Amino acid sequence: MPTKSCRWWGWVYTLRKRMTLRSWSGSFDVVWNPWCDAARGEANLHGHREIGMFEFFGFRKKADRTKILVIDDEPNIVQTLKDRLEMNDYQVFTAGNGQDGLECFERERPDVILLDVIMPIMDGLTMLETLRARPDGQDVSVIMLTARSQAQDIARANTAGIDDYIVKPFDLSELLEKIETLVEQRKALARQA
Repeated sequence: MPTKSCRWWGWVYTLRKRMTLRSWSGSFDVVWNPWCDAARGEANLHGHREIGMFEFFGFRKKADRTKILVIDDEPNIVQTLKDRLEMNDYQVFTAGNGQDGLECFERERPDVILLDVIMPIMDGLTMLETLRARPDGQDVSVIMLTARSQAQDIARANTAGIDDYIVKPFDLSELLEKIETLVEQRKALARQA
């Protein structure tokens, strides 16, 4: 027996971590959405393929998502960025300093790095200079997120090889636009190569 049902343009049944939507009329008969189970990709008795929640709502698989590495020593900033980026379908990795950031870069190979300047152990500029000196560190986009707004700080970051520089506090919508622009630019360069 279904645990809950309601009438709103059809019936919704919830049973064993599955949701079934049946329309009264329309172009489809049944949509399965297994909230917790992995999509099996096979047809059910009615010939309809079962799909997972992320596919149902249009999200991409992890392998297809843009990877972003957030490197900052401030936990609140890291968590805010992680939450907002994941809400926008990015795969997010985090590190608390430049040294951990380099290790995470080697493991995860992100597409974009969001990098603070002032951090313990290894600061952001040193990390960026180290990254850009490596052959595999040339293709990743780097956005500096920092409270430092002096001309010499920006000049040093430009010399080290940043793609963009944003002064804290910043607008998350602006950051998301800059990330998307950099990702599209990198994709265009990859298509030309």
